[in-house]
Amino acid sequence: LPRHRGPEPIYWTIANGDREAGITVHLTVPRIDAGPILAQRRVEVFDGDTAGSLSKRLVAEGLLALDETLDGVSSGGAKPVANESEAASYEGPVRQIGIDWDQPRSIYLSAPCGVEANADFAAIRARVQKMADIGPAFESTAQRREAKARAAETEGNLITARDNWYMAAIHYGAAEWPYDDSGKRHIALHEKKRECFSNYARLADHKVEPVSIPFKDKSIPAWFHLPPGYSGGKVPVVIAIPGMDSFK
Repeated sequence: LPRHRGPEPIYWTIANGDREAGITVHLTVPRIDAGPILAQRRVEVFDGDTAGSLSKRLVAEGLLALDETLDGVSSGGAKPVANESEAASYEGPVRQIGIDWDQPRSIYLSAPCGVEANADFAAIRARVQKMADIGPAFESTAQRREAKARAAETEGNLITARDNWYMAAIHYGAAEWPYDDSGKRHIALHEKKRECFSNYARLADHKVEPVSIPFKDKSIPAWFHLPPGYSGGKVPVVIAIPGMDSFK
């Protein structure tokens, strides 16, 4: 404070490209986050930070700030500092921006799914009111698409099955986005994403198979695609490497 007053300061710190974040203990007044400051801690924002990684460091600093505040209040040494500055700003809650709070993810996720997925993304946008809603909203949509794919394949409708396997994989991948750890929830979503995409690859209209690209003394997992109608011979190769927020 006084920058990023409001309910979601960590998200807006990253979205605005700030190089410094902080935790503040302050007295309450009728205005949001405008009370006199009792203690503060500053934290550097790194290039690879996510809301999750930054919040972990802020929590640790917040405990120290809280201890300092309680000691100061109990000893009578606490000296509130005015919380006024030209840098003061109020940032609205994430739910006002929904799943596109930091980038147009609903556009680049929905585009490869085709028009049938428009209803999926309209429902997800309506459901997501805060950051914590993103994972469950995409996961439940993925489960519905997965069920449709299984039913279509059982009935012999392979094109419908293929398309729904693909959409399920996209939704499971999107459900991973809020999780920045390697916990059970994240790993389970990753495995479902791989399972659904493998089923899509099995029914695809062109050759798609998992491969491993050698890289130094390790390797990078990838999906190898050949063009539809490929019958032999050399073709140009494109290697697409996803960015930090893309599916892995």
